[in-house]
This record gives sequence, structure tokens and C-alpha cells, in this order.
Amino acid sequence: MPSVIKKDDGRIKNRLIPIMELWAQSGQHHKIAMVGSSMLPYFMAGDQLCVSHENSDLNVGDVITFYKNNAHVAHRIIQIRDQSDRSTIITKGDNAKRVDAPLNPSEIIGRVSAVIRNEKSMNLDSFAWKILGRLIVYTTHIRLERKRMRHADIAAPVSALRLRFRQNLLRSFAFVVNRAIKALGPVACRFRPLKG
Repeated sequence: MPSVIKKDDGRIKNRLIPIMELWAQSGQHHKIAMVGSSMLPYFMAGDQLCVSHENSDLNVGDVITFYKNNAHVAHRIIQIRDQSDRSTIITKGDNAKRVDAPLNPSEIIGRVSAVIRNEKSMNLDSFAWKILGRLIVYTTHIRLERKRMRHADIAAPVSALRLRFRQNLLRSFAFVVNRAIKALGPVACRFRPLKG
């Protein structure tokens, strides 16, 4: 199930566009309740996402909110494609099986800068969290590449040997990255008491 922030029948989108523009102009953060499981284990149902509406400095690994299929969704950026006339952003939930449809930057509501859970907050702007986000993106790319290679046609024995070598290399790299995620996760995902 995608990490949906709020479902509706399409009427809310028309009312939200002016509100989102006001949010962006205010420069403030807004809290949005999390629903769903596509961002497990880092975000859980019931978490409050603090959304920053400054979208000029989005990076691979950032978690953003956007509006798709009559719902607000919070997923991680796994790729930014800069083309001559426009940019396209590719996202995926950490626990989702599939990559989302490409987004235009205008479809983005904001970037998640913090998560509040049980009166404690986790800062997503910390150095450790930024590294963790990048590592999660690397594992996503490795999984997608390994899946693509499983379905590749092998034309010649030399190609089969190269494919097997590449699969083993990816498997080894995935092992190292997963170890790094397990080591860094508790540091990056430390919740601290709210101030004030």
C-alpha cells in the first residue's frame, strides 16, 4: 500500500492548489499525517511529516510529498533526469515494489524535513540521514538492475560470462551497502524530544 497522506475523489486537488501556493510563499513547514506502509521501516502510519515547501534544492535520496491518483504521497527521490527543456523526478517508496510514474517539479508539494513520532522528532536534514537516503537509493538501483539482468536475453557464452560477473559484483556491492545501512540506520533515525 502506498504511503498515502490523504485520499479523496479529486475535488480536494482543486481546492489544495491555492493552499499549496500559499504554503510555498509563506516559507513555513506544515505537518501532514502519514498513512500506509510504503515507506517502512523509517516512516510509519501515524507519524507526522514536517513538509518544507522550498523545492529548489531537491536531491536524490530526499523524501518528497506529491499528489498522484487522487492522493498525497510521500516517497523517496531515486533519480532526477535533467533534460534541456524540463526536469523529471523519479520516486519510489522504500518498501514499495515498483517505481512511481515520473513527476514534473510542479507536481511536488514539498520536501519532508522532519518526522514526529510520540512527541519526538527525527531531523531528515542531518548528515547521517542524507547518507542513509543515498544508500537506500543505491540499494534500490541495485535491486532494479539485478531484476533487469534476470530477464536479459543471453546471446552468446561470452555475454553470459559478463552477465554472471556483473551479477556477482552487484551482489557484493549490495551486501556492503546493506551493512552500511544497518550500521547507519540507528544513528540517522534517532528521535529526539521536541523542544519547547
